[in-house]
Amino acid sequence: MAVHFENRHLTLIHAARLAGRSVEEFVILLGEAGIPVADYPAEELDEEVGTAS
Repeated sequence: MAVHFENRHLTLIHAARLAGRSVEEFVILLGEAGIPVADYPAEELDEEVGTAS
């Protein structure tokens, strides 16, 4: 499952459903496996975080 998520064949929500997990649980599992859930360039991520603060 994670491979399909990493390769963008599934959305985060669809991958979580396929795994039988909530999105929150799935994000935690991905983090534990070292799989990023967001794909932002560093500059863009800094802007997003700055906007959210």
